[in-house]
Amino acid sequence: MNIEFLEYPLYMLHYIDDVTQFSGLNEKQIKSMTDYEEHIVTGIKEAVLWAVQHPEFDFMEFDDTLRHSNEDIYDYLCKVAKSLDVS
Repeated sequence: MNIEFLEYPLYMLHYIDDVTQFSGLNEKQIKSMTDYEEHIVTGIKEAVLWAVQHPEFDFMEFDDTLRHSNEDIYDYLCKVAKSLDVS
């Protein structure tokens, strides 16, 4: 598992003001993942699953440009995991 693959789902978080209003990836966003090579999609899913299993991880350390709390980032990643059916 390569944690660097979290940069893909975390990128979208820069455009979300309120994580509580985010219900998960929509159909179009999920479908757009088919544009990525298979190893990238696999890497994203493995990294998101790892993140869900490690709520104590300091996600702010991974990307200090995120303007959300660590708790909100974790909540967001849980919703992404559920959308990708990896939780």
